[in-house]
Amino acid sequence: MWRGSKETLLAYKGDLSNNSQKALWATSLTLLAIFSFYDLQIAQAINQPESGFGNFLADFGLILGHILIICAAIIYSFQNTKNAKIFATLILLFEAYLVNVEYGAIGGTATIILSFLIAKFFFLANPQLTHPKIKTGAKYLCISALVYPFILVHSLKAVWGRIRFRNLSTDYSEFTRWFEPQGITGGHSFPSGHTSMGVMACYVILLLPKKYHATALLLTVPWALAVGASRMIIGAHYASDVTFSLLIGFSILLFLNRKLNQTV
Repeated sequence: MWRGSKETLLAYKGDLSNNSQKALWATSLTLLAIFSFYDLQIAQAINQPESGFGNFLADFGLILGHILIICAAIIYSFQNTKNAKIFATLILLFEAYLVNVEYGAIGGTATIILSFLIAKFFFLANPQLTHPKIKTGAKYLCISALVYPFILVHSLKAVWGRIRFRNLSTDYSEFTRWFEPQGITGGHSFPSGHTSMGVMACYVILLLPKKYHATALLLTVPWALAVGASRMIIGAHYASDVTFSLLIGFSILLFLNRKLNQTV
């Protein structure tokens, strides 16, 4: 349990190292440089529109992100301030709308019920997970959900205008490189929205004590990568679309995790 002791707080304190941040950027920028030349060739080589793996994650790749955001909003709603409760309620209403659009009335309702059960019996029933720092993490998670996948990614999609691989003509004449914005064309390839929601699953560490971070990331990082890979396989995105979403998503997570651990 949280005892308020220095030892307990120190056990929670810490973040992913600065070396992780540097490695993330170095790896991502290197990959983006490579994909500047080979995006189209990679897409041609791996394209499998009928892939069961790809289509399964096209349908369900968003679900862990949605569940986590709903759980975070529920946790944050227990803050004893009016503004917190209003903000949490708005997030819940927004998520309820999104999951009903994504999965239909029955699937959306089931997702909401499952999220409430997870929040109640895992997070809220565990004294370690109701520590004030966890509630702050829930706030960060809700804010980042709005800023990262819902505002930043979708805004870039609208103005970048990159045509998806599966929508290219047979001569690939509409193909553009990732760093060449086209304006509002109706293309929504760059960056990958599904990947951004896959990365949101990794934000679960903002709701957990430090000792659980490694295990949580061991489970969620492969999920995020799998969602990104699935989008490439079915021709919905290029490798650079996925890489950019991973870079932004994990950079925000590193920043928020560091900020959270500066709060005692």
